[in-house]
Amino acid sequence: MNCVNRKNVKKLVEDPLSFAMMMDDEQLEHVIVTFVSVLNKRKTDRGD
Repeated sequence: MNCVNRKNVKKLVEDPLSFAMMMDDEQLEHVIVTFVSVLNKRKTDRGD
């Protein structure tokens, strides 16, 4: 697995569709699950 840095994150934010199109279904599912997990943890930590 490759390391994610701020430069990669900036590229993803600027053009998420291109990144998604380059991923296969399994990679895309993994990214979605990871993002939702982080979001849920952040909301719980803030008392939402």
